[in-house]
Order: sequence, then C-alpha cells, then structure tokens
Amino acid sequence: LQIDQFTEGGNKVLAVTGKLLLFGVEKRDPYLRLGRFVKKGQTTIELERSVEGEWLQGDRIVIGSTSFDVKEYEIHTISAVSGNKLVLANPLKYDHYGDSKVIETHLGRPLDMRAVVGLLSRNIVIQGSLDGGWGCRILVTKTVDKIGDFNVDRNGEIQFRGVEVRFCGQPS
Repeated sequence: LQIDQFTEGGNKVLAVTGKLLLFGVEKRDPYLRLGRFVKKGQTTIELERSVEGEWLQGDRIVIGSTSFDVKEYEIHTISAVSGNKLVLANPLKYDHYGDSKVIETHLGRPLDMRAVVGLLSRNIVIQGSLDGGWGCRILVTKTVDKIGDFNVDRNGEIQFRGVEVRFCGQPS
C-alpha cells in the first residue's frame, strides 16, 4: 500500500491518515484478584467478587504469576461463569496464590499477594493473520496531498478504548 510519495504502508496494514475512533463496551472490572488459592490441574477458579453477566463464556483471561518465575502466567478461555466462579476450558498449569493476605512493604505500603486475573477479550477485535510470520501493522501517519496548487495536510489520529488487538507487530 503506497500511502503517499514518501510513505509505503506494506501489506497487512491498517493505515490511518485521518481520525479513527473505536470505543468498545467498557467492563466494570477488567482486572480482579483471585478469591482463593488454586492448584495446578484445577479447572475452576474463584474471584474476589461476582462477574456474572460481565465476563462471558468464550472470553479469554490472563492469570498472573505468583511464583518467583514471572513466566508462570496463564491465558485461558472461560467455559462457564457462575457468580464469582469461572470454569476454564483447560486445566491450570501452575499453582496461583489467592488467599487474602496483605503484607506491608519496606516503604510502609500494603501489598496484596493474590494473583491478578485480567479480562483480555473485548467486543471490538483487530486481528492480523500469522501467515508469513507477520500479523498486522497499525500505521498512524501524516500525509501531504497536493490538490491543485495547494498542499493539504492529513494528520493521522487514533483513539482506542475497549479494543482487543491480536497478532499485530512482528514476532519476537
């Protein structure tokens, strides 16, 4: 995609040279904490409060690590929601601390030790294809169009709220 004489957009690109505003449904609490300790192999987790009617079957969540290994986070799909309980499509790979325990840091601030659970799914999704190792690219740029004897500046601007972006950027 050739955007102007100076800017090549490439392929798999969402190019914005004007204004793009995307506002998805706002969730009351997209991040909560576990309400109880969960062990590897379990398929049900309990949150600190009910999310029934807000978090839905098929939604994707992330459960943060509570070990010394930050890579022990997990991404799961919700199979069912009942009050503050979520049934997951697959068993947990790791233990996650969820007992209500707050410790005081050396700075005198409280630190909640429970795992954070975040809702990843949104009702607006921008998704690239993984064909060829690249997902997609979101390019927000300024262009100058020549119309007759005049130069017309077009400034790209985006604003996303409640938008999920998947498979964009290059693989690491």
